[in-house]
Amino acid sequence: MKPKKKYKPKLNSQIRSALRRLWSWSDERKEALNGARITRGVYTCAICKQAYMRKDVQVDHIEECGTCDAGHYDEFIARLFCESNQLRVLCSDCHAIVTNKQKARRAEERKKKKQQAHDVAHDEAHDNE
Repeated sequence: MKPKKKYKPKLNSQIRSALRRLWSWSDERKEALNGARITRGVYTCAICKQAYMRKDVQVDHIEECGTCDAGHYDEFIARLFCESNQLRVLCSDCHAIVTNKQKARRAEERKKKKQQAHDVAHDEAHDNE
């Protein structure tokens, strides 16, 4: 009987989550929310311009933060803790649309990069024959 694999959390994921939790308390994020506030607990979405309750809005980075790759934490932190004018308040639906477009673009970039690496390896293998 094989021994059970012990769960090993991914360090980058934990670091990214901790940084995002810390950012959720930042003054810049609070400023962005205050800028979109209509009245107490009601905010305007920057895309659809509709009014939403606080629980239905999210603060979005205009320039996406991207991923937190090992060794590139400084870049991620600089993008995450940006000025409040680089943030916008979006309703959950608009935020989901924006996020899904960003995810699709990143997936396409990864696919192209993987294909390029495969092509280079393939070319090198034929050169050695």
